[in-house]
Amino acid sequence: MNDKRQHLFVVSFNDGKAGEPKDVTPGDRDAMPNSGTFSSGQDFTFSPDGKFLVFTASPEKDEAWNTNFDICRVPITGGTKKWETLTSNKAADSGPQFSPDGKWLAYRSQKTPMYEADRWQLTIVPCEATGVANGEPKSVTADFDRMVDAFVWGADSETIYFDAEDHGEVKIYQVSIKEAKVSEVKGRNFNKLYGILASLSMSKDNSVWAMVNPSFSNPSEVVIYHPKTDKVRRLKTNDALLK
Repeated sequence: MNDKRQHLFVVSFNDGKAGEPKDVTPGDRDAMPNSGTFSSGQDFTFSPDGKFLVFTASPEKDEAWNTNFDICRVPITGGTKKWETLTSNKAADSGPQFSPDGKWLAYRSQKTPMYEADRWQLTIVPCEATGVANGEPKSVTADFDRMVDAFVWGADSETIYFDAEDHGEVKIYQVSIKEAKVSEVKGRNFNKLYGILASLSMSKDNSVWAMVNPSFSNPSEVVIYHPKTDKVRRLKTNDALLK
């Protein structure tokens, strides 16, 4: 955009002091999705061993019409213009996230090249601590007739939670990576949340969830949910504004 490129920088942080920012993705290529269509909201992450940065890269060639976004990797020390590509899918891949135990890499993927409206599926692949795959990728939502949006790993490294549109609403779902079985998250109070749920975030033990709940009559509100007790609390940060 405007002859600019989006690069990723790494900054060391020791004893409360930040070092100098280092561009680890130099060159004439975007290290971030250049369209919101291909962004899951979390487009880069550190590898489990902390030695690499794994990210969604824009197409290397014909980027104006090519949908072949890939998951790439560079060392945090920088020093290379050649990005290592971790995915071989000819359609789009985006949003890498490692499981808490560091044994799995999850990301969204499409199956049809050059078709940006293709259904986003949730793909997982076993990996090394360096982020490199040591097995074959598989979709755990292949039988789920909805498009996966943002997602987050569960603390057990066996469950992934994600949001997806469903008949004009946006709901929260969960899938077991072993069984590839998707189910909607339900609760008596949780189901009363209106229409759209997005930007799901969880505490490390999954005991507290936070998400955004917009509506036609109110600005977006942050909602706190406790799955064990099914209690919902709205932060009501816009009350003063609405008055």
